[in-house]
Amino acid sequence: MSARTSRRHRINGFSESQEVIVPRILLIGFHRHEAIEYYLVRSANLSEQPMTEEQIRADIRAQLITLFSADETALIVEEMEVCSGSARIDMAVICDRLIGIEIKGPRDSLDRLPRQASQYSKCFDQVVLVVDSQLAQGAIALIPSWWGVVIGTIGCDGYRYQIARRPRKNKLVDVNSVLSLLWKNEMEILLNNFIPKRLPKSASRKRMRDQLVLGAQADKLKQAGVALLRMRKEWRSLPIA
Repeated sequence: MSARTSRRHRINGFSESQEVIVPRILLIGFHRHEAIEYYLVRSANLSEQPMTEEQIRADIRAQLITLFSADETALIVEEMEVCSGSARIDMAVICDRLIGIEIKGPRDSLDRLPRQASQYSKCFDQVVLVVDSQLAQGAIALIPSWWGVVIGTIGCDGYRYQIARRPRKNKLVDVNSVLSLLWKNEMEILLNNFIPKRLPKSASRKRMRDQLVLGAQADKLKQAGVALLRMRKEWRSLPIA
């Protein structure tokens, strides 16, 4: 995958054959606003090599498809850029809210996690860190207390994921950061809906965001922005403002 590409999956577009990568399907994460306290086991033939990020990502993807399959408009976006391209989260779910999922496998470093935590906390309603047990203690110390934590551990029967902490609602979402996820044509739709005064066509995305934040109610603006993300037909790397 290109370093500048976001992958988008319409959740109901997956067939059953794409869900059997995890032989025993149990839920690892959260459903609606509650976490589900189960775990899944990757019980396929495991080598002694550490799990790769792609293997962990495949496990999570399978569970997200199961969790959100009833929502026809929900999306999974992989390698999603946030904060005008200044950070990139491993996976995001766009449904009635924005959910971020960051993966730290056994071969990863925690060097970038403090900055990532700061950036992701600006725009996601919930964030879950999926982290290998070798990194868990250090990682938990670097993230906000409202983030959820899922810890992966190698065992005799496979790689096991267990919820260590439920994700809670982010009370400090920055509406400007949510709007930075939108393309210019999408922000024009919001301007037409919320702001009677027209801006010149040459207005930058930043100026458009500032005008929206000043002139519209934050919660309604955020809700409308998330709705536009769900309606987007094509996903690509987000342009820098």
